[in-house]
Amino acid sequence: MPRRRLPLRVEPLAGEGIDSWLEATATSMHTTVGALARLAGLSVAARPPWIRWIGPDEVKALETATGVSGAAIQAMTLQSYDNRALRLDPVSHRYDPTFPFGGLLPRSRFCPQCLQATEGRWQLDWRLGWSFLCTEHRCLLADACPVCMKPQRRQQNYSRTPAPTTCVCGCDLTEVRTQTLGEGHMIVGAQRIVSDIIANDVAKFRIFASAYTPGREALVAIRSIANRVLNFASIHGFEAVRPAQLTDGLCLDAVKPLHARSTLNNTAPTRAIDTAVGVGAALGILSLPDVIHAGKYARWIVRGQNADTGPAELRSCARDGELSAAIAIEARRPDLGPELQLRYSAAVTIPCAPDLDISRTANIAMSVPSVMWREWSDRLLLDVRPTEVMRRTLSCATLLVGSTVKSVAAARLLGEAITPNALNSRLWVLRGSEYWMSICAALILLSEYLVEEDGGPIDYGRRRRLNYAALLADGTWQQMLRSEGSHLSVRSVTAARGYLIAELGGTAVRNRHDVELVATFDKEISPDLRTNLAARAQTFLSEQGIDEPVTWHAPLDLLNGLVLPQTSP
Repeated sequence: MPRRRLPLRVEPLAGEGIDSWLEATATSMHTTVGALARLAGLSVAARPPWIRWIGPDEVKALETATGVSGAAIQAMTLQSYDNRALRLDPVSHRYDPTFPFGGLLPRSRFCPQCLQATEGRWQLDWRLGWSFLCTEHRCLLADACPVCMKPQRRQQNYSRTPAPTTCVCGCDLTEVRTQTLGEGHMIVGAQRIVSDIIANDVAKFRIFASAYTPGREALVAIRSIANRVLNFASIHGFEAVRPAQLTDGLCLDAVKPLHARSTLNNTAPTRAIDTAVGVGAALGILSLPDVIHAGKYARWIVRGQNADTGPAELRSCARDGELSAAIAIEARRPDLGPELQLRYSAAVTIPCAPDLDISRTANIAMSVPSVMWREWSDRLLLDVRPTEVMRRTLSCATLLVGSTVKSVAAARLLGEAITPNALNSRLWVLRGSEYWMSICAALILLSEYLVEEDGGPIDYGRRRRLNYAALLADGTWQQMLRSEGSHLSVRSVTAARGYLIAELGGTAVRNRHDVELVATFDKEISPDLRTNLAARAQTFLSEQGIDEPVTWHAPLDLLNGLVLPQTSP
């Protein structure tokens, strides 16, 4: 450890990187970075870890030798951006490649005008994937030397006196020409917004204004939409990106991004121009007030995809951030059939990707009758005939909400046997309702309620497996009829049994004649007889060792606020 300070003290500039400051110090002393590194016990690796993170012993050594405070030294490493613009592993201190547009280690973009003004001092944030423009000079950052086409500062030179304004090929980097934009240009505003999010670790503009949004969540949304924009541009070119004024004033030597992107790729684009257009367009979408408006505006992206990349907007949502996934789903919603609208919860404010957990669907199936509760059916099937078939379709549709379970498997969980085509046809009948979006939203709310409440008081899965042979004996039915003085015949016991099975199990008889028989029976029985049948049903449950109510349905309050008339037309 050094005991004396260096003869010269070089103050770091605001925002300067530690490698740049060491080079400036070495230059002022006519020595090498290697000599300073050995003095402070720093690694002399070609790609030094101290650009990312510097240990307390090295900080103390540099502080003693240079007179610069330890806090200022640490601020010159990428650790100062940890969990804001990148993430470092707390043990290895390597950067996490899953952080959206993480650090461009170990290279740097640059602003030629800044290099000229500071005589070769390099900003730390030029290494970030989120940096594509110098807000002071309003110019795009240069990606590489225009002569040899090599990126800058990939490796640290320890043996020669630094020449920070010169490429290894001899090109003067301060003379490199870059594109300068006007003060009000969208890309200039985009860089300032991103820099503000990183600096404050929170997003507050437009779509993020209604609730506290941590910086990383906002960056995930920007990254995801930016990558979708670049996918679109890889097919149609930069000039097709909206809004049109985003590319005004840009010299688009390359009319398309260098590579097509995917929303699962966290690595920032190689070129500043790609990042600028992608981020600028993403912020144009996120500047709208809510998901519905943002999704509607973003439809130009999904409708412009080709057959190979088009479905990616939905497939990638499972690994996407909540907001960007919701916007992508809303953008695709008008083109989705009823099954996908249910799976992606497309009818609510924040749509989301399906849950891969199959057990969730199985648990919901145990809480839903095979034939949807009449109280719910009467409210939802307003301009669709409330037949038993459509009530079964409602129950099955509830299992498709937020689920990846195949439709046939979902029906099987309810004790149904149906082909995919038949179920799809029934779903399209629902889709044709004037109130489809409200029906869809109601089923989504029902599904969420059953998950949050851990189901209801009735295990319909168990009831579907019960043996109902002893439910209503002929003698019991005859005694009920005599005590009530009912006009119903003794032979109506078949209808009475079917009625009770439907009440208890949430199922119905399959024979068309029996269905009509039970429906007629339901209309004709007296209130007292209905009460006696309910009492018999409760006794039957007790005989089976089941402590549950005879009937139940999810609260109708869940339907409040939906566009559904109070009564059927």
